[in-house]
Amino acid sequence: MFDLAANKKEAEAREQIRLSLQARQQALSTAVARLLVQNNEGEEDAAARISAIYDGVQRQLYLFLTATLIGIVLTSLYMIRSNRRLFAQLATLSEQRSELAQQLIATQEATLRHISRELHDEFGQVLTAIGSMIGRAGNHAPEGSSLREDLTEVREIAQSTLDNIRGLSQALHPVLLEEAGLESTMDWYIPNIERQTGLTIRYEKSGVPFPVDTAQECIFIASCRKH
Repeated sequence: MFDLAANKKEAEAREQIRLSLQARQQALSTAVARLLVQNNEGEEDAAARISAIYDGVQRQLYLFLTATLIGIVLTSLYMIRSNRRLFAQLATLSEQRSELAQQLIATQEATLRHISRELHDEFGQVLTAIGSMIGRAGNHAPEGSSLREDLTEVREIAQSTLDNIRGLSQALHPVLLEEAGLESTMDWYIPNIERQTGLTIRYEKSGVPFPVDTAQECIFIASCRKH
């Protein structure tokens, strides 16, 4: 085409353009159009695939969050149930411990009451009888004799032993508790504790007195004795 134009054959050059270049241009336009259509189809296919991937990721994320929430809820319910069961066991053990403590205190007080009764009744009566017998024997002894002095000394020892036994009996389980009640027992008990320990104890009463069960009084006295 350029050679024809250079040789001044413009008509043949134009004919060459009309016959050759235009056909090739149309072929190129057709190929470009086909490629554009394929490109559009590829973009649509890629967009569909990307949307499907996003939907799959979103679905997987929702499933993961749902499974996580379900796991958290189940774990929380299990922990709540376990805690309730543990607290119930602790409450049961606490009640059993309280019952055992009360039974132990009651058993201890029953033992101390028995020992106190034995000391107060048996040994107290025996020493009282011994003191009386020694007193009568001393009255028959001559005035100013060594036998009378010995009997008087033995009687004083017996009386001192009797006082000690009565004090021990009252310390183990005050008989006054059952005879006069808690208020009178405290009035008698506190001065003895002050005398034995050397401590100064302040005790004040207020309000109107009311009857208290003997078992509860024993528990109260046992607590005071331990402290």
